[in-house]
Amino acid sequence: MEKVLDNAKETKTTDKEALKNAKVITGIFCITFLFLSLFAGIFYSIYQNYVNNKIEKVLSEVTQMNDYDKQMSLLNEVIELDKNNYKLYKTRGEVQMKTSEHYSEAINDFTKAIELKSDDDELYADRAECYVATQDFVKAEMDINKGIEISPTNDKYYALRGILKIDLDPKQANDDFTKAIAFDPWNPTSYYLRSKAKINMEDYKGALKDLNSAINLDSKNWEFYSTRTLVNGILFKINDALNDANMTISLAPNNPDGYYQRALIENLKLNYIKCISDLKIAKELAIKQEKFVLVAKINEMLIHYGVYNAYE
Repeated sequence: MEKVLDNAKETKTTDKEALKNAKVITGIFCITFLFLSLFAGIFYSIYQNYVNNKIEKVLSEVTQMNDYDKQMSLLNEVIELDKNNYKLYKTRGEVQMKTSEHYSEAINDFTKAIELKSDDDELYADRAECYVATQDFVKAEMDINKGIEISPTNDKYYALRGILKIDLDPKQANDDFTKAIAFDPWNPTSYYLRSKAKINMEDYKGALKDLNSAINLDSKNWEFYSTRTLVNGILFKINDALNDANMTISLAPNNPDGYYQRALIENLKLNYIKCISDLKIAKELAIKQEKFVLVAKINEMLIHYGVYNAYE
């Protein structure tokens, strides 16, 4: 009997020691787990700070570069570090849309950015521009309308939609450019675009007024003067048209359009020698720039003036 009691006491003592040892092991495990969790948290925080700092540095550097390959290399590298950062896809898309051969890749990047942040209206504007450039006008208009839904006071969307409609529905385009101007009256491009819509509507006086506004805001844009040359010519403001043609040539001396327009005006003024001289300059520049439609028009005028070697 005593032996049984002694065995029971020993078993009880052993159980107590086992329980004590288990508690010690559990405590060590918990402390170790807490330590590892803390270490992992600190490591993750350090790594995340490194990634964020690197991303911000790359985004800053890329915007100041003009080297496409280097821009793409840097952006590809940081995208591997953070594949859920919409800003990286947006920036890479903006880099790619600057070159016509990469529009499809830019569209893919903007699409990915939209998946990550669907409420950023600028993403729809960027993708719409790419769709316009690739002549996918249906998708472009869908993106523009989505952008307007998110940001109804953003003039860029109305201007983009106006560009889509400028030939097919110039009245609608005129209305959209008017909205763009209402939200940003200091953007000369909106006045210029509205003038082109008015030209298509044969509202030449209205177009002239818009071109005057555009030039008042930006007096260094040759396209503004070139278009005003056309409008002044239609309105038979010959001297004004000649002055604008001269400004076009001054601002863009390598563009054949200015010389061609001035030739047309000199023709109206019966200054045929000056007209032929400008036509020859325009033709030479147009051939170099492969503007063959313009070359054909120039050749017709040169033949009219008896310059029989026009096609040489």
